Amino acid sequence: MSTGLALQFLYPAGDPLVDWVVKDDGGGPVITYWNTAGLGTQPTSQAIAAALADNTTVGGQVYSEWLAEHGGDAALTLRRIASEAVDTSDPAYVFTRALALVVLDELNVHAARITAILDAIDGASSLADVKTAIAAINDIPQRTIAQLKTAMKAQIAAGSADNGS
Repeated sequence: MSTGLALQFLYPAGDPLVDWVVKDDGGGPVITYWNTAGLGTQPTSQAIAAALADNTTVGGQVYSEWLAEHGGDAALTLRRIASEAVDTSDPAYVFTRALALVVLDELNVHAARITAILDAIDGASSLADVKTAIAAINDIPQRTIAQLKTAMKAQIAAGSADNGS
């Protein structure tokens, strides 16, 4: 069973990756981050094991009942959470939305260059025309980490990443 899902069961108001992070590097799942301010004391491995064994009730349900209602397995549940996060206006996801907007802008720049190349080919009547038209298209410079950070900060400052719409 999944420690991450057990935490979702035990802390229904919590948000995975915002309120806790669980990693498994081969030695079993370990909570590597816990939002003590938002959730209180980190649960012990015994408390998590008790939830997984249906020995703990939250909202009148045991873990197996909750899991059946929330996808039935870890992959489906995590996909549902990820899908809901796409549309959320939760400020905790501003960073992720800013990154997605920067990537979207970059993809659009590349699409515009591809369209320009195709238009140059379509409009040419000779190989020389193709070479001349394509030579006039500006190269896309490689981006640096500093430029990525600046672009993300600009998206955040402009309010573009404030909600999931």
